[in-house]
Amino acid sequence: MVRDLILGSAGGTVSAMLVFLLLSLTAIMTFRMLMTRRKKSYFSLTFALLLLAVQSVVQAVWGDGENGSALRYIGMCLQPVAFLTLNLGIYQMYNPTKRKAAFLYWTGVILAFAVAAAHFYASAVWFPVPPEDVALARETRLFLDVWMDIFLYVLILGCLHFVTPNIGQQITFQLSLTIYFLAHSAGVVNRYFFNREVDVLTFAERFFPVLYFVIIFKLIFERVLELVQTAYYSAITDGLTGLYNRNFFNRRLRRYVDECIPVGVIFIDIDNFKKLNDTQGHQRGDEVLRRVASIVAEEA
Repeated sequence: MVRDLILGSAGGTVSAMLVFLLLSLTAIMTFRMLMTRRKKSYFSLTFALLLLAVQSVVQAVWGDGENGSALRYIGMCLQPVAFLTLNLGIYQMYNPTKRKAAFLYWTGVILAFAVAAAHFYASAVWFPVPPEDVALARETRLFLDVWMDIFLYVLILGCLHFVTPNIGQQITFQLSLTIYFLAHSAGVVNRYFFNREVDVLTFAERFFPVLYFVIIFKLIFERVLELVQTAYYSAITDGLTGLYNRNFFNRRLRRYVDECIPVGVIFIDIDNFKKLNDTQGHQRGDEVLRRVASIVAEEA
């Protein structure tokens, strides 16, 4: 029974539902950030995660079937578009959306729909196969599928080349693309060479995507946490000196007084500071403030 849940007919459904759960948790987080910060990156991420969630539901319904149903072509379009949008969102978390990034994204989306449309047209017009000829139908389907598989490899390499140098968590991102590459390669090798009969490849094809979305969740969560920490730090410190600002000082002092904690307060003044500003300019005065702040921090 356990083997059937992993490698049997129910394995695809199990992995798809695990992916759906991870996508739902990540989408809730990015949507919450979208509502509070209204940044393009959170919109792209939320949209991509919703597309991927739809794809996982389609996969759960369709399973490992290889017929030519409409669900198959929906999944074929969703996978590259969602992958591109997800990586665009990760890029946007660290960078403004430049024209080059937008051009590459929309080019990829158009090509994804073009490849899927060509697949549908070719299977219906150029290579019609009688339903009763199962062997010929499978060979034809694999011949047409290979072009989308190649296109996905191009997208993986493109994201590795373009996104990686422009984000902060490069190692985590490269690891996620490696896992995605291995999952896709396992599926390609298993379908084209072994007719889905190798258990190790079947397991990798089904459950490496789960690991991929765990890593994506970690990447997005850590970036959101970093941005929240940065915003909080900016709210309690002075931008010039890096010292805690007056509001933070007053709140901390009030807490000590309320809790009857013994506390001492030292007031200092910089001699002739106004004269320095008047004679040498405010830039020189800022340098002095930074130097005094550094001395105070070291002594404290």
